[in-house]
Amino acid sequence: MSEYTRTRAIPNLLNFKIFQSFAVVANPICVPDCPRFLPTHVSTTAKPFLSTVLAIGILGLGPPAHGADLPSRQAPRTTVVRSDTVSDGDWNGYYAGVYAGADWLQGERRSPTDNTGRSSTNGNAGIATGVHGGYNWQFDRIIIGLEADIGYSGADAKTRRDPDRASDKTSVDWTGSIRGRLGYTLTPATMLYVTAGAAVGQVNWKYDIPETGDWANKDKTKFGWIAGAGVEGKLTQKLSLRGEYLYSQFDGGKVKNHQTRAGLSYRF
Repeated sequence: MSEYTRTRAIPNLLNFKIFQSFAVVANPICVPDCPRFLPTHVSTTAKPFLSTVLAIGILGLGPPAHGADLPSRQAPRTTVVRSDTVSDGDWNGYYAGVYAGADWLQGERRSPTDNTGRSSTNGNAGIATGVHGGYNWQFDRIIIGLEADIGYSGADAKTRRDPDRASDKTSVDWTGSIRGRLGYTLTPATMLYVTAGAAVGQVNWKYDIPETGDWANKDKTKFGWIAGAGVEGKLTQKLSLRGEYLYSQFDGGKVKNHQTRAGLSYRF
């Protein structure tokens, strides 16, 4: 064998051995003499190259990888639970808040020196503001509560007395009440309720004395009763908004007060 032939034969032999190694590892079906299946017209120089390409192709004949077999790069899902959800339906517990609205007063008071004629009352509307607080007990859709409030009242009423047309002026400086509440939840976040209880107010009378032309003032704390109804809805788990109407009487019915007000409550 010539030197040139030996030089060419050594690389061919090495390529063949490498192919055998790839073929046995990658696919047992391939026999060690796979190069003999190459076409006969392929030159001896090209056969080592084709053998290497064939081995690489055999290595790629393994089963395809499925998505389920691959590690997921997607971040795990987390469920966010909001603590201020409105629809939890829980009305139990303490609460406190503020209210504001309007009141309209009716007063029927005569001066001590006047015993003639009937009195007629013209009421004037005023501003009502204050604070409230209470506690609720819930039994399914029924809510029983106890509430107290105190606030300022800006309404007054003027009373004309016949026949001299002299005037009395009645006003309530402040009012307060302790009331029970009975509610029913239309939805987990909406409640209708009725309320009633005891009321107290600082009543002021200002009246003239026709004989002297002087005016006299008289302030007294008067007790009475109060009743009303309203609707309350949750804005969040902690905050709720209400609207209500309340009617109260003081001094044996001589002073009557009508209130419409809105309130904002915070639950502890």
